[in-house]
Amino acid sequence: MNRLEPHKRTFHTLMASMTFRDGKPFLIFGTSGADGQPQTHMQVMTAVFDFGLDIQAALEAPRWVAGRYLLHHPEGLLMMEKRFPEPVTEN
Repeated sequence: MNRLEPHKRTFHTLMASMTFRDGKPFLIFGTSGADGQPQTHMQVMTAVFDFGLDIQAALEAPRWVAGRYLLHHPEGLLMMEKRFPEPVTEN
């Protein structure tokens, strides 16, 4: 049963982040997804801070995950969302 108990892990986790601009909260979001959590955060933050996308566009951008997205997946996978253009995902 999935419930909080001493010395027991829950079945899912959430990873939240908060960034500030000029001392005020600027970007706050969270994600789930095992090994994909920090990768999703990095991709969203890169889209916003390095490429100037607004948060909606950054969240809608196609993403990839190297490793496991879910705990039952084998390690060493590269999973790419189907929203990537075909030339990017070929071979």
